[in-house]
Amino acid sequence: MSRKSVEDLLMNEVGAYWLGEELGDVTWTSLVEDRLPGLAAQAAARLRYTVGEDRRPELQALLRAIRADPRHPLVQQIEAETQVEWSDDPVTWSVFQRLMDLLLQAI
Repeated sequence: MSRKSVEDLLMNEVGAYWLGEELGDVTWTSLVEDRLPGLAAQAAARLRYTVGEDRRPELQALLRAIRADPRHPLVQQIEAETQVEWSDDPVTWSVFQRLMDLLLQAI
């Protein structure tokens, strides 16, 4: 368990596992239906471990805030880190929201 901020821990996860070049076209049905649930489950497991039980509510609140606001400052950081413009298009934004939903369910 790390004492880094929850935001930093989320960005570490994003930078290591959510790169656009590895995800491919985020609007592909195969990513959304087949790969996204598994990616989210694995990310949630890593985040649960690094964040720790005591800060899990803080992580959940952050994920909800990010999910609700495409202009959230962390969304911009996630876009820069992943090189995916999640908030620029309604389709990619819905995929991003689905990812946040899956993370929230698993955390």
